[in-house]
Amino acid sequence: HGGKNILKKVVEASKSKNCKEQLVCATAVRNHFWYASKECGGDERKMKAIWFGILHHVVNEHEWLLNVDGTYGGCAHEPLYVENQCKPWLEKGSPAHLAHRNIVEDKRLLKNLGQYTNFRHTGFLESFHSHMLMYAPKRH
Repeated sequence: HGGKNILKKVVEASKSKNCKEQLVCATAVRNHFWYASKECGGDERKMKAIWFGILHHVVNEHEWLLNVDGTYGGCAHEPLYVENQCKPWLEKGSPAHLAHRNIVEDKRLLKNLGQYTNFRHTGFLESFHSHMLMYAPKRH
């Protein structure tokens, strides 16, 4: 649900006049949230560090001095090649980047970030329930 809410916020922010390019990376932001939740291993500080890394990645910075937790910061992906890049980078300080920063640094989200450290995906449960509805009505 956290990823779904983040996706809604990015799509809503991209509707403003100066933030159209943010819509291109909306699903990537949600996927990064899932990645941070999965890779943190239950550590809230590590999840926060990975989550804040997207602020650097979207402006084409893949190494930075310090993470939120005080460690060296950098993306975990392989080196990117410009000719393979299909999404445009945001310009640092642009209205789209500032809107993106507001979503990532949302106080309400950061307050509840500890709730997402145990990566729990509901896809299998939802699939099971839809399969059960083929054979029995909801009331039974």
